[in-house]
This record gives sequence, structure tokens and C-alpha cells, in this order.
Amino acid sequence: MGLRAVFGHLLLPDDGQFLLLAESEKPMSSPGYDHLGLLMETREEVDAVLAQCQAFQESDDRLRIKEYEDLVNPVVTVHAFYVKHLLPIWFDIQCIERTAGDVPARRWQYS
Repeated sequence: MGLRAVFGHLLLPDDGQFLLLAESEKPMSSPGYDHLGLLMETREEVDAVLAQCQAFQESDDRLRIKEYEDLVNPVVTVHAFYVKHLLPIWFDIQCIERTAGDVPARRWQYS
């Protein structure tokens, strides 16, 4: 049995978060709308990432984007789009806007 080199790519989307893409002899398959989510702080950040994706798509038509209408609920509004490029999985870029005064009892806080 011989040794085989394994290659990977480390993505650091935010402080304390990471995605590790590792090579495999069997390609990953992700049917349907399986996705990884990236939560932004504001709608403006989501829109800025969308604009960057759209600009990149002009030079590489392998990038796919699915834009969605805002999902409005009484307590929260979700503003999101999906993006996919080369990998067999979608990335869900979104922000969750809460109604004024509605703060969850528990939430992540980074220090």
C-alpha cells in the first residue's frame, strides 16, 4: 500500500470560524439544496457579498446564484441568497433582522 498526498484548502470566513476543504478519491455529492450557511450582521453586508458574486459571475459563468425574496415573519426577517461555485454544495449568505425589542434569550457572543 503506497502513500498518497492529501491536499486541502482552509477558508477563514470570520474570526473563530473555518471551513476545511479536503481532497478525496471519491467526490462529494450534495443533491438538492444541501448548503452551508454564512450569517452576516446586516442586510447591507449580504447585499455587498451578492454584488461581489455577481461581478465575479461576469467573468466565470460556473458561479451560480439563487436570489430569494425576504422571508418575513412577525419577529424576524431573513434576507438571503445562495451561491455555488465549483463545489457541489450551496452557500447560504444571510442576515436575520429582528423586530425592535425582540432579543433572543440566548445567542452566540464572541469575545
